[in-house]
Amino acid sequence: EKNGTISQKEYKKIIEILPKYTVLQISCGISSMGKNQANIENFVKNLFSAVTDFKNPLIIDADGLNIISELKIKNLPKNTVLTPHPKELSRLLKVDVSEIQNNRIKFAKIAAQKYYSTVVLKGYQSVITNGEEVFVNSTGNSALSKAGTGDVLTGMIGGLCSQGLKPFDAAILGVYLHGLAGEIASKDLTEYSVNASELIEYIPQAIKKICVND
Repeated sequence: EKNGTISQKEYKKIIEILPKYTVLQISCGISSMGKNQANIENFVKNLFSAVTDFKNPLIIDADGLNIISELKIKNLPKNTVLTPHPKELSRLLKVDVSEIQNNRIKFAKIAAQKYYSTVVLKGYQSVITNGEEVFVNSTGNSALSKAGTGDVLTGMIGGLCSQGLKPFDAAILGVYLHGLAGEIASKDLTEYSVNASELIEYIPQAIKKICVND
């Protein structure tokens, strides 16, 4: 709209073109689009209601997660991946961040079961779970603690899904490659200096490394 926000009716256009696409991502920047937060919340609520039977992967991050917690949305498609950091998971579960950090696997599994989704709890040794199986990531360093690196991860998981990986497998591989790219980038730039846009440039090297090792 003229004020820079999304019209709540615009979800219909997404639904119209969705059959042409393999993955839907709802994430960063939604809440910052204009001052009419009610419009944005209604847009997302309508979109979630319309994609309940969406068979392809749905990746939700950042503002998408915050809106889910505000609207108390639970009826997500079965192939959904949620990628919260501890504060976002705190909002989703109404649990203190400190409690989550003290038992990351437990609360990641609770979230996965509550939302019938794959959950990636980001942070040191990110936890990936579908509510039953649990993987704890072994790659990464403080280079990934910068603004925007989580957006890169969301894109990587979505990209892997679009190539045919199942959401849980895409989340596991995406998190591993994301961390590995951070490690490789740090060798050139130091952990302190790596930013999100530079991290992207090291994804091919991370892929090459695991392919060579295999």
